[in-house]
Amino acid sequence: MDELKKLNEAEQIYKTWYAKYRTLYMTPIENWDSFRTACKERDEDSVSLPLQPPTFLETCFLEDKFFFPDAEEDVAVISNARYCPAFWHKLSFFKILYVYSGSCWFYINDRKIQIKEGAFCIVGPNVRQAVFSDSDDDIIINLLMRKSSFTEAFASLLMEQGIVTEYLWRMIYNNTENFSLLYEGGKNATLHETVKEIYDELNRQGKKSNLICKSLLMIFFGIALREHADEIALFGITRMEKSYHIPKILTIMRMHMDTITLPALAEEFGLSEGYLSRYIKKETGHTFSYLLKEIRTKKAAQMLRNTKFSIDKILETIGYVDNSSFYRNFKEKYAMAPAQYRNRFGLM
Repeated sequence: MDELKKLNEAEQIYKTWYAKYRTLYMTPIENWDSFRTACKERDEDSVSLPLQPPTFLETCFLEDKFFFPDAEEDVAVISNARYCPAFWHKLSFFKILYVYSGSCWFYINDRKIQIKEGAFCIVGPNVRQAVFSDSDDDIIINLLMRKSSFTEAFASLLMEQGIVTEYLWRMIYNNTENFSLLYEGGKNATLHETVKEIYDELNRQGKKSNLICKSLLMIFFGIALREHADEIALFGITRMEKSYHIPKILTIMRMHMDTITLPALAEEFGLSEGYLSRYIKKETGHTFSYLLKEIRTKKAAQMLRNTKFSIDKILETIGYVDNSSFYRNFKEKYAMAPAQYRNRFGLM
């Protein structure tokens, strides 16, 4: 962590530009070209900025930018470049932005907020966002996790009822949501130390432990939900609707994936099939059938990786009666047949 206190070469370059073009940093930029153009319009005599920025400034960051495609690697960590212009971008994975020291500006839509040491934002995939910090003392840690790994690793935590877990489920299943979950209630020493441990593990010499990193991130979420659930708020939208049904709906679907039907689920909640179907679609962006297919397919993949069960036994366990439909859905999701998947990722 001591190394993070020092400005690296890219940050020193950004700091020089910030001193010269400070007024251009007041709002996020769309891309590097627009920033270069604005600098040139402001100062015709200035030295031209390079065609490429000192760090990656992309409109959409995909998982393969931070995670090796074939590696057992579910968690990554990166520090935010100080003095880098705030630029609009999206991620295809989950992020926790944690203010380790100092502060930063965080933007979603037309809203911005300055968050300080100990604060964190939980940001789901496909959220248009921007971040900016303007002090040597600012250390902003980004904890990153694959979307599929997040869903699998935190399923047990997300079974709890509450506004935080409700919106975490929405982040997982609904790609149209554009908000983050924000905590700014002050530094929690245990969370602070957990972030440090994750950073140290991922930057240690020698082999890194994916299991340790996932476990530490789960500890972070567990503590955050246990001690600060009432202090975590939505940022990016104006109101919260208390319903809390989605975590319970998905929990029941997971527990009874082999037999569950929409009529049975509606009866469990005392609702009509039509109302429940519309509610699920509204809250997750997907139909009951789609969610059940996702739950079953992910469970099948987990069993292929971690058990020696035959494919017929797996199909029986997850409730598939149409083999061809299962094979089609599995290949659509994982781009390979179940047997290939087992040979590649399964137990030796």
